[in-house]
Amino acid sequence: MFETPGLIASLASYSDKRQVLDLDRPEYSSDDVQLSESLLFLRVQAAASYYSSNRTLMEHPLPVDVDIILDPFMLNVLPRSLGPAAIYISVVSIGAWYLSRYIYRWLASIAENQPSKDHAD
Repeated sequence: MFETPGLIASLASYSDKRQVLDLDRPEYSSDDVQLSESLLFLRVQAAASYYSSNRTLMEHPLPVDVDIILDPFMLNVLPRSLGPAAIYISVVSIGAWYLSRYIYRWLASIAENQPSKDHAD
């Protein structure tokens, strides 16, 4: 990740802008600024989606686990990790289309060429 110079430059620029903005915010005291050695790039706010009759649990819910997956998108449509699966599904569906057309024509030709039998009743 840190081998890309463009990414490092972008992160540095973002970090500089955030530090300037955060220092001007009134809710931070000078003590908070001195203690802060790292910069927050991502903030996750999550809440458990349940209701309980337990008042303590409702006022102080249990922590919620969050998975953060950083996966770049291809053409801003498809995550890169799903690319091979999408290609596989496309190839199989196109192959199934042509195979079904071949089988249909084969069965239709068999049905056409069947000689009709005269039944003696």
